[in-house]
Amino acid sequence: IQSSAMVVIIWSLLMVVGVWADQLPVNPYQDVNKVANMSASVLWPFQKPAKPTQVDSEIPNEGATTVKAVELSVKLEKAIASEVTDNGGSGCDFPFEAVGSMCYYFSDEQRNFDEASNFCASLSHGHNREVTLAMLDYSTNEDQALLDAASARDASFWVGGATEDNIQWKWQDGRDIYLQARFWGFGEPNNRGNKCTATQVTTNANFIRSYIYDTECMESLNFICQQGCPSDFRRIGNSCYFLSHEVGLDKVHWQDARDYCRSLVVPEGYYADLAVLGLPGQDDYRLMYEFCAQLPDVDIWLGAFAETECEYKWIDGRTLASSSIYWVKSAPYCGDYNHVAIYNYSSRNQTYLIDFPDRYTFPFVCQMFQYD
Repeated sequence: IQSSAMVVIIWSLLMVVGVWADQLPVNPYQDVNKVANMSASVLWPFQKPAKPTQVDSEIPNEGATTVKAVELSVKLEKAIASEVTDNGGSGCDFPFEAVGSMCYYFSDEQRNFDEASNFCASLSHGHNREVTLAMLDYSTNEDQALLDAASARDASFWVGGATEDNIQWKWQDGRDIYLQARFWGFGEPNNRGNKCTATQVTTNANFIRSYIYDTECMESLNFICQQGCPSDFRRIGNSCYFLSHEVGLDKVHWQDARDYCRSLVVPEGYYADLAVLGLPGQDDYRLMYEFCAQLPDVDIWLGAFAETECEYKWIDGRTLASSSIYWVKSAPYCGDYNHVAIYNYSSRNQTYLIDFPDRYTFPFVCQMFQYD
């Protein structure tokens, strides 16, 4: 009887401990599904995280209902299993190719709009990246590069734009397609009951050019798939960004924000860190606007800090001069104001950099970078 009573007591204690453990607070800055195997907080401030070990992945054939789709899925699975996912050193995963700063797949078979969309989605397996029909970004160089690549193939391709009412056109990521955009052909969209967008090649004696037009969604055309950003990231210009307020993280210290960025799981060959300005090809003013568009009059942490008194650097080691036109008037303040944020004055519609001590808590922006 005494032994049975002892077993009951021990079992009861274990249950109490288990319930107590379940009630422990969860670290709000760490999603166990997104934490890479690295200790970011002990890294030198300008040191990139180590490349994580490649893990083999299985690529299901979901959505791959044709011989072509199955063949591509098998090739993709073999490429990942052999750790050869970089397509010819282009920085793009197989079967994508680099065009400008983006990665695209140009089909050699034809499908209707919905079938093409589903095929593109099937290519996302194993890479932690969304794949959609190609979408233009209103960046003259990037748009031109894609249209030139389409022209070189002398075919019409589906791209990821559509409308429900022949009035408001949208890309598949929800962005508006402006009717004034220069990539539309003359007189397009003509809105004659057509609800999907494609590229069309036009030729005369002097030039070959592609443009966007609207056509019937059931038409069979070639198509262009675009490798997008990882989950929770979104593309702005030519990079992928994670905006913490979009997942409810809006009161975080600078170092905690950086640790969170470094813990985010991104595709092989890339790493994440706090966002920076001033990189080649970046439209800094557009980035500053996009970062603050949903948070007027709110400070947002970026990837810059002062390692010594008033000597500010971006996290990649580049100097952020105190004379930079990006600083708000009177900043930087220096002293213990040694971490950099961005701030939008909504009343003036102007965005500036400003420095704060790390004891302040703000939302933050992470950026995806490619290893050298």
